[in-house]
Amino acid sequence: MRESVTFVTFARNDKDRLRTLIETVRPHLGPRGEVIVVDQSSDDGSYELACELADRTIKRTRKGYPDPDRNYGYAQAKNDWVFTCDTDELPDEKLLTVLPKLADKSHGVRVYWLRRQNLVDGVDIFPILKEDWQPRLFVKGALQYSDQMHTHPQIDGPLQMWVDTGCIVHNRTMAQIEGASKNRALAGDPQMQAKEAQFKQAVKSFLETGTVMEGV
Repeated sequence: MRESVTFVTFARNDKDRLRTLIETVRPHLGPRGEVIVVDQSSDDGSYELACELADRTIKRTRKGYPDPDRNYGYAQAKNDWVFTCDTDELPDEKLLTVLPKLADKSHGVRVYWLRRQNLVDGVDIFPILKEDWQPRLFVKGALQYSDQMHTHPQIDGPLQMWVDTGCIVHNRTMAQIEGASKNRALAGDPQMQAKEAQFKQAVKSFLETGTVMEGV
């Protein structure tokens, strides 16, 4: 039996992309689908827009990145299935078409890994990030995130599936990467800041030369 899905996203001063994301995803969530926005104290109107478009909007303190709020946000879902993207991501039509078929517990699958395509200034940076699979459709409670940035969650689900239909498009500009890096400095993690600096340098070099830096 196909089931309705709760979509959860995390926002911080990103109202234009937030609107596009919600309006793109909502028609594919099923008859009892819901949208939850976890907002990190936006001051650009994102929170007010979320209150208008989402079924529930939850305001949290600013942390610079969404990972500390993921477990809390997913736990608020009313449906058994959770689908999630950040506001700088957008699922393509192929993925959205198969989404309702995947959200079916009779398959026995608890976690679906979805392909992510990474673009910067419209350029695919696959040579830097390679294959990028993310666990973005799952049964509520199947994932447990740490507070650390960019770590895969612990997974409670013996049966997982990798979906090769469609993808989530992660589309950023170099300016947005620079801004996100400044926000993440709030986390105060020197090791993560060093990784961020290396990534920025690698992306800049790739955009300028079309080649990947050694050691990346």
